[in-house]
Amino acid sequence: MVAALILDFTRSNASYRGPLLVIGAILFLAGMYFFPTVEHHRSIINFIFLFPLLFSFAVTVLIPLGLGIIYSFTDWNGIPEGYHSAVFTCWGLGILKGQSDGRFAGEDSLNRAQASVIWSRLDALFNGPREVPADPDEGVEVQEMPAFGLQGEETVQEMMNRVNRETPLCKEGRLPNGKTRSGENIAGLLELVKQGCPDGTVWSDTVRYDYRAPQFSPTHGCLAFGLAVSDFVFGEETPVTQHRRLPDLAVGDVVYIRFDNVERVLILTGVDQEEGTYTACELEKNGKVDWDQWGPLSGLVDAGDFTTVFRRWR
Repeated sequence: MVAALILDFTRSNASYRGPLLVIGAILFLAGMYFFPTVEHHRSIINFIFLFPLLFSFAVTVLIPLGLGIIYSFTDWNGIPEGYHSAVFTCWGLGILKGQSDGRFAGEDSLNRAQASVIWSRLDALFNGPREVPADPDEGVEVQEMPAFGLQGEETVQEMMNRVNRETPLCKEGRLPNGKTRSGENIAGLLELVKQGCPDGTVWSDTVRYDYRAPQFSPTHGCLAFGLAVSDFVFGEETPVTQHRRLPDLAVGDVVYIRFDNVERVLILTGVDQEEGTYTACELEKNGKVDWDQWGPLSGLVDAGDFTTVFRRWR
């Protein structure tokens, strides 16, 4: 190091004076650390090396983060001081970002959507980002479905013989058109039924509308309509289960209600378990098809002597 200083003092152009100075400085500091002649040499060396690191961390991370929080929230001064640390942590980790109007809104209540966002951010923080599940219907060749509905003078039995003959066989866990048995896909097939049997379609209790379902005994009137639609949507070979008490209802379930001379069938097109409501296609005895029925699930008669639920997909 002394040689380098001499070369520098004499304004020498030697190219090695720079490396000599660096090497000398390193050796000098190392000597002070390993062979201390003054009591606090090692503390001084530790401070020399650590201070730039701590200073850089404070300047580049801590100070901007703190100022960012203070100036990001218009109501920062209104947050009790005892909560500043928690707000600082949640904001820094990206768990709570505050409102769009610039407030942190510490005293506001959370709705379920906001709680879901926080839960998702916590899950990503502790478990890492989750992969989006692959679409089970991606790349599936959708099969063409036959037309549902009476054509010409054909009976319901003749119509269903034609439909069942032209409907592709179901694969495990899938509908006749090749898609998975999800509520959305079931509702899509019910839309095809609606095209063939729109609102106002007559379906009476006469012989023409009788249907002997492959998985069931001969049926008449509105029950024949419900099972015919079920065979079209799920495939005639899919087993039928019957429930005398209302289970957790789902799209595609056929709810058959009969008491004395009153008879009707509901084919569920939508179910909201949280709201406790349903939408359905309804047909009463000797009535007309109605695709716009809806109501509370609690309003359905839940009695073994009156109600039967026919289920195909779970």
